[in-house]
Amino acid sequence: MRKILLGLTALIAMVATLGLGTGTANAAATDTTKIWSGLGSGHLYQGSYDACTGAIKATGTTAGATGTYAETVTGTYNKTSGSLTLTSVYSMDANDVVDDSTGVNNSAYAYTMTGTVTDNWFSGTYTITKTPVDGTPVTSAPAAFSGVWFEVSDNGGTCTVPPVLGGGNHGEYVSGAAHAGVKGKALADIAKNVALVGPYKG
Repeated sequence: MRKILLGLTALIAMVATLGLGTGTANAAATDTTKIWSGLGSGHLYQGSYDACTGAIKATGTTAGATGTYAETVTGTYNKTSGSLTLTSVYSMDANDVVDDSTGVNNSAYAYTMTGTVTDNWFSGTYTITKTPVDGTPVTSAPAAFSGVWFEVSDNGGTCTVPPVLGGGNHGEYVSGAAHAGVKGKALADIAKNVALVGPYKG
């Protein structure tokens, strides 16, 4: 009998924990993303886009004066409003530098785009942050920028928000039943019926 009671207690605790939410959590969803940027020599990035959080993670390469640079891209994109913020951080070339096309070698280099995407076209501003070798980081003033193609593939990665359960949650109902003296199979049946939410009604 003690083992059965302990098992039911564990079941109630688990259900109560799982039922604490009100149904507002977003379901995970991921699209692939493709970004073509005409900034400088041109960049093509491919990676993933989380339709729930708006998070972008992508990679690409670009050719520079001293070699080829790998790029790591992160950012956020709101499908509804079109708001986009995207940052690309360059890796060093084979010479452990990044040439910024002005003859200056840098030990770090990145750019950030901030603006809006309309019909797959970005417009807004960009800034460049670079650190000359043996120097200090310098960030440019925002400059107007447009003509960047931005695409998130339509592969079903939409963000589905579960409906809010009005009047409470399932864990509250199960806990209330236990406190009201419901035991054994009756309590186990209640725990299995996730449609029972809110205060226990007897």
